[in-house]
Amino acid sequence: MPKTGAKTDVVVGDRVRSRRKELGLNQEKLARLIGVTLHQIQKFERGTERIGARRLQEIAASLDVPISYFFPEAPNGSAHECPLTEAIAILNGPGALDLLLAFRRISDPAVRSAFIELALLFAESGIEGFSRAELHS
Repeated sequence: MPKTGAKTDVVVGDRVRSRRKELGLNQEKLARLIGVTLHQIQKFERGTERIGARRLQEIAASLDVPISYFFPEAPNGSAHECPLTEAIAILNGPGALDLLLAFRRISDPAVRSAFIELALLFAESGIEGFSRAELHS
């Protein structure tokens, strides 16, 4: 059975992975930037190994975010400025971040609106399991 980390370690790891992907960095590049092994980055991102304060500071600097970015809730349990844990989980789903990054590159408001309408149509219709070939036929 794979080792799992404490909830906070998993959330921090998810945030590291999400930001790394957003910047287009692979795990190997981040490892070199902060002076650890690729395996260490993999353990950090899975949350199976806790990231120490100094190391988290190095990661934050490498990913150009404040340390608070990695914590979606403040210690007192109140909502923090960062997105909620659920949003992080959604972004880490297959293709979600790619979709969001592609959407961000669409500059025409009408095209953005049409894209949203199309996505909502697919979501509401329950269409699943179709191929690209079927879309073009």
